[in-house]
This record gives sequence, structure tokens and C-alpha cells, in this order.
Amino acid sequence: MKLPNSSQTPHWLQKIQYIVDPLGYLESSYQRCGEIFNAPIIGNYQRLLLVSDPKGLQQLFTRDGKEFYSPSNGLLQVLAGDHSIFCLEGDSHQRERKLLMPPFHGDKMRAYGQTICQLTEQVFNLLTPGQPSQPVVLFRKFL
Repeated sequence: MKLPNSSQTPHWLQKIQYIVDPLGYLESSYQRCGEIFNAPIIGNYQRLLLVSDPKGLQQLFTRDGKEFYSPSNGLLQVLAGDHSIFCLEGDSHQRERKLLMPPFHGDKMRAYGQTICQLTEQVFNLLTPGQPSQPVVLFRKFL
């Protein structure tokens, strides 16, 4: 597979640009390189493809996942755990994803939306305008 365009800026400088101004880095890279570009901004990986083109995303999501490797998964393992769906690849990722999908469709998602709106309204009703709030205290009231 031929790699898409990449910035001519040295990798170390791209990383600094991304840390200092992530949205600015992404926007300028998009303007220079297009909707699919190589952005070596995480770790020592030379290839990290960022895709914003809907057709490109469709091609990625319909291909065999064994063709791809996600280097950023190693960073997520510390936070999410070795067996988190965010860190799995290939067949194990597909299997876990299929198990999780039914609750995220149709009426169930609409019900989640209603629940989120109701909880948000309840939290806002506890707030006093002009007074500082303590998010942790508010959060604990709804556990």
C-alpha cells in the first residue's frame, strides 16, 4: 500500500507542534497534505495515518483488520487495560465489538439520550447561579 502525503517537517518538530497546538497542527497538515496524511506524532512510529475523507474511512472500515496495526494502542493499555476493546486488534477486536454493538443501536440509543438529558437537568437544578460548584460532589449524588 502506497503511503499518502506527509509533511516535510522533521518528525520531532511535528510532535512539538502537535503537543503545543494539536488542532492547529491537524488543520495545517490537512491543508498541506489532504484528507489522508501520515502524521508521525506518537512515539517512535514513522507511520500514523490520519483520515478525514468519508470514502477513505469507509475503505478502511470495510477492509480486513489484519492489514493494519495501531501503535497508539500501547498508550491506551496503561489506562484501559490489556483486554479493553480500545487495545485489541484483529479477530479479538471484531469479536468483542460484535458483542458490544446491540446496546448501541436504535431505541436503546434514544433511551440513553433521554436518560442523559434527564440526569443533566437534575444536576443543573442542584446548581446555584453565581456560586462555585464541586463536580465530584455532584457526581457522587448520582452514583
